[in-house]
Amino acid sequence: MTIAARPRTIPEPTTRWLRRLAIALLYIAAAVLAGWLGTLAAPILDRIIITAVAVILVPLTIALVIDFFRNPD
Repeated sequence: MTIAARPRTIPEPTTRWLRRLAIALLYIAAAVLAGWLGTLAAPILDRIIITAVAVILVPLTIALVIDFFRNPD
């Protein structure tokens, strides 16, 4: 095996540092994207929240009402 054909490995401290850097950049990008999306969605944010709550609570309410009338206790 020649020197050029040998697989080169990245040292462990460098790999750890690159992983931490990538995670930090992803967190920063997610925060910027969330802020930008919040700015765009601010005019309709109340409708979005009410719709999300309704999607969760309506099926739960239906299940509780059905259970209430089925259970004689």
